[in-house]
Amino acid sequence: MSESIELLYFPGDDRAEDASEVVRTVADAALARANELVGSDYAFDWQSEVEDPKLTVGLRLWLRLKNEFDINLLNENNQRDKDVLALLTDGSLADIQAKYPKVQESNLDFVRDSANSMKSLNVLVPAEGVLSRIRKAGYAYKGATGTLSGKGTPSSINVFIRKQLKSDACVRDFRNVAPRTHQSVDVNMAVFVGPEGVTSTTPHLEGTDYTDAKIITKKSEAIVARAFAYAKEKGIDTVYVAQKGNILKESDNAFVEFGRKHAEETGVKMEYIIFDNFLQRITKNPDWFRVIVTTQFYGRDFLVPLADAMLTEVERDNLGDDVGQFFRFEGKNADFTQLPIDTRCYRQNNEGFYIGEDKRTETESINFRRITREMSENVIRYAFDDTLARGKKSIFVLYSPFLKGDELFTKVGREIAKDAKYASLNIQFMTIASYCWFTINRPLLVESVVGTNLTMDFLTDAEASKIGGIGMMPSFNYTLSTGLMVSEPGHGTAPDLQPDQINPGASIWAMCALLERMGDDQTGRLNDSKKKTLAKAGNLLYQATFNFYKAGENLTGDLGGSGSTTGVGEGIKAQLAQLS
Repeated sequence: MSESIELLYFPGDDRAEDASEVVRTVADAALARANELVGSDYAFDWQSEVEDPKLTVGLRLWLRLKNEFDINLLNENNQRDKDVLALLTDGSLADIQAKYPKVQESNLDFVRDSANSMKSLNVLVPAEGVLSRIRKAGYAYKGATGTLSGKGTPSSINVFIRKQLKSDACVRDFRNVAPRTHQSVDVNMAVFVGPEGVTSTTPHLEGTDYTDAKIITKKSEAIVARAFAYAKEKGIDTVYVAQKGNILKESDNAFVEFGRKHAEETGVKMEYIIFDNFLQRITKNPDWFRVIVTTQFYGRDFLVPLADAMLTEVERDNLGDDVGQFFRFEGKNADFTQLPIDTRCYRQNNEGFYIGEDKRTETESINFRRITREMSENVIRYAFDDTLARGKKSIFVLYSPFLKGDELFTKVGREIAKDAKYASLNIQFMTIASYCWFTINRPLLVESVVGTNLTMDFLTDAEASKIGGIGMMPSFNYTLSTGLMVSEPGHGTAPDLQPDQINPGASIWAMCALLERMGDDQTGRLNDSKKKTLAKAGNLLYQATFNFYKAGENLTGDLGGSGSTTGVGEGIKAQLAQLS
């Protein structure tokens, strides 16, 4: 009888179950093939809510409703309670307060919105006790989850897990292996950048340990008004408001509200797009966007440099200190389809703006940012060590020259770079804006990149567009002090796709990473025989996945094919059988 290797498994939300189930089947096949080749006999003991009721996942919004209002959306069977949902969505305030007295008129909209979301969207989060199981086992695979954004909704489930597990580093790999056909498109893009954004000089920082803050006031409305007026004048039907409101809820959502106001006043449609998704799209589909409006840090450090790297600036206008700047770009999209890109990005995983601390006054909407020496040192040293272990020669340390937190990050990086251990590395300290040019125009020279949380969140989506999209981007999260690892596809799901149409590539790459790291475990959780077999399984699965995508047959729609999620899994299992 096979000896078991426990692995915690969370399939993600309903829309991702096909991709997550494929991960289980290909991992089982990889381990079975490794057993044959190594001469061992192991099997995964997949621990999830199916195998162990104690691991039942709760609904993500359930956490906030339970903690703030004593509302439990789950019944005694840990399923959504339809009676509670009906009361919250259809009952009067008096009826709701009779059962849940903490609900006030001021937060009734949030309670109703949350309940309505839970009727149709099953966004999952580990319930109480699950995180302790992850800590005990040391390894977990988590499927893709969507991120609800907007008024009142909580942060990303990924952020929740990383914070709870004190995960230091998020590592994402970008390998261009799937054949694709480049379609050249004509771009005519107008960009409006407001005067407000992230600052390091506000009095709000005095006497605190925050390094920076993003502040939005009424002043930002002027740039939004200009963007909508421009679109109306030019006969353009949509203005894209690019922000990060799912994380920076106070500041970014205040900016989005200006967009909604001027959309209503002008009759021009507003499309709110999460900024990291936006950077992926302008790298991949820049012709989608005719008019874009955003805030200073996003525009100055990311959007404009990225557009400059790809396109030609044909017009620029300084609209004044109280309004902002206007840029217009023309040209054609860059072709990355044939380039053998192999880049690894290291993201500081649990601080920056993701600390979730904010403030609102009558005149300001504020999100605070914290960068520390300890967390900066952890991720930078890890990135340097891992780059050496991969046999790579160069690494970029990214920063904004305008922010105090980034000043600390680069100071720590320069101190670590003096260590003789890293003498063979070509360590370059590069502004975010300079990197935007470099990654577009010299992508084959980009081997390793490390940066702060929000910076790498944004830039990894742009990197993903170069290899076919987020369907090919894995993500694995480390707690460096304990070797704890949670592996996952690098982003949310594709709710516009039918079941069995989601590309499982990112999910399978994530499992490859998990198996590889289990095979190199240094914590004593696994014996040498298990480690050897897992390392072999990881190598086999990686090679089979690489071979499948490189062959270019039966790919999913995002890569230009007509294949299915489960079909990809069957193709990879067929490749596994041929490997030795």
